[in-house]
Amino acid sequence: MSMIDALRFLTKCRTEPDLCDRIWDLPSPASFFAWAAAEGFHFTNDDVIHAFDDLRVHAADEFEAEAIDELSAWYQVVAMDEEDEPDSDESDALEAFDEREEATSGKRR
Repeated sequence: MSMIDALRFLTKCRTEPDLCDRIWDLPSPASFFAWAAAEGFHFTNDDVIHAFDDLRVHAADEFEAEAIDELSAWYQVVAMDEEDEPDSDESDALEAFDEREEATSGKRR
């Protein structure tokens, strides 16, 4: 498992928006992690959390930091187990992400 793989994965998501759409359609968090491993990305949820922290620290400006936060909210939705309950900050981020998704693509999960 590797934070480097997590950073590679997040970079790919940022540069290939259609990748996020394909992942969005996966049926469960387990299938997401299986897909990621099959694509050569071997990471844990903790690796991704640390990778997001690293990306935020190195964000060029507030716009890049906001894009990273939106990607983080998307990740939490696709990788979160059904029994996990987001805390209030995560709920706010997920709500903002859902609103943006509705405005841009008409999709809502």
